Amino acid sequence: MAVSYVELVRRRLEDRHSNIMGNLEQLTDTHLRFTVRIFGDCIDEEKRKELLAGYTEYRNDSELREFVMVFLPSYTEYAIAELMEK
Repeated sequence: MAVSYVELVRRRLEDRHSNIMGNLEQLTDTHLRFTVRIFGDCIDEEKRKELLAGYTEYRNDSELREFVMVFLPSYTEYAIAELMEK
Protein backbone atom coordinates (compact mmCIF):
# COMPACT_ATOMS: atom_id res chain seq x y z
CA MET A 1 0.00 0.00 0.00
CA ALA A 2 1.32 3.44 -0.92
CA VAL A 3 1.85 5.93 1.85
CA SER A 4 0.98 9.54 1.14
CA TYR A 5 3.55 12.32 1.20
CA VAL A 6 1.80 13.90 4.18
CA GLU A 7 1.99 10.65 6.13
CA LEU A 8 5.68 10.22 5.29
CA VAL A 9 6.50 13.74 6.47
CA ARG A 10 4.37 13.34 9.60
CA ARG A 11 6.25 10.16 10.48
CA ARG A 12 9.55 11.91 9.82
CA LEU A 13 8.61 14.76 12.17
CA GLU A 14 7.55 12.31 14.87
CA ASP A 15 10.71 10.23 14.44
CA ARG A 16 12.91 13.30 14.64
CA HIS A 17 11.09 14.40 17.80
CA SER A 18 11.52 10.97 19.38
CA ASN A 19 15.18 10.80 18.42
CA ILE A 20 16.05 14.18 19.89
CA MET A 21 14.01 13.69 23.05
CA GLY A 22 15.42 10.19 23.51
CA ASN A 23 18.98 11.47 23.23
CA LEU A 24 18.53 14.82 24.95
CA GLU A 25 20.95 14.07 27.77
CA GLN A 26 23.71 13.13 25.31
CA LEU A 27 23.36 16.18 23.07
CA THR A 28 25.91 18.95 23.47
CA ASP A 29 24.93 22.55 24.07
CA THR A 30 26.07 23.33 20.51
CA HIS A 31 23.73 20.70 19.10
CA LEU A 32 20.84 21.98 21.22
CA ARG A 33 21.39 25.57 20.09
CA PHE A 34 21.63 24.48 16.46
CA THR A 35 18.42 22.44 16.79
CA VAL A 36 16.48 25.40 18.19
CA ARG A 37 17.93 27.71 15.54
CA ILE A 38 17.06 25.38 12.65
CA PHE A 39 13.55 24.63 13.88
CA GLY A 40 12.97 28.30 14.68
CA ASP A 41 13.79 29.14 11.07
CA CYS A 42 11.06 26.74 9.92
CA ILE A 43 8.17 28.58 11.54
CA ASP A 44 6.48 31.87 10.76
CA GLU A 45 7.34 35.01 12.68
CA GLU A 46 4.23 35.00 14.87
CA LYS A 47 4.68 31.39 15.97
CA ARG A 48 8.43 31.94 16.41
CA LYS A 49 7.73 34.74 18.89
CA GLU A 50 5.41 32.44 20.81
CA LEU A 51 7.56 29.31 20.84
CA LEU A 52 10.86 31.10 21.37
CA ALA A 53 9.62 33.62 23.93
CA GLY A 54 12.38 34.23 26.45
CA TYR A 55 14.88 32.08 24.57
CA THR A 56 18.51 33.10 24.34
CA GLU A 57 21.51 31.16 23.10
CA TYR A 58 23.37 32.28 26.21
CA ARG A 59 21.55 29.76 28.41
CA ASN A 60 23.71 27.20 30.14
CA ASP A 61 23.60 23.51 29.28
CA SER A 62 20.85 22.52 31.72
CA GLU A 63 18.73 25.55 30.84
CA LEU A 64 19.00 24.67 27.15
CA ARG A 65 17.86 21.12 27.84
CA GLU A 66 14.91 22.37 29.86
CA PHE A 67 13.96 24.75 27.07
CA VAL A 68 14.22 22.06 24.38
CA MET A 69 12.04 19.72 26.49
CA VAL A 70 9.24 22.29 26.20
CA PHE A 71 10.02 23.75 22.79
CA LEU A 72 10.41 20.55 20.79
CA PRO A 73 6.99 19.02 21.55
CA SER A 74 5.34 22.39 20.80
CA TYR A 75 7.30 22.75 17.57
CA THR A 76 6.48 19.20 16.46
CA GLU A 77 2.79 19.63 17.21
CA TYR A 78 2.76 22.90 15.27
CA ALA A 79 4.67 21.43 12.31
CA ILE A 80 2.32 18.45 12.06
CA ALA A 81 -0.76 20.68 12.31
CA GLU A 82 0.60 22.89 9.52
CA LEU A 83 1.35 19.83 7.40
CA MET A 84 -2.14 18.39 7.87
CA GLU A 85 -3.72 21.75 7.07
CA LYS A 86 -2.07 21.93 3.66
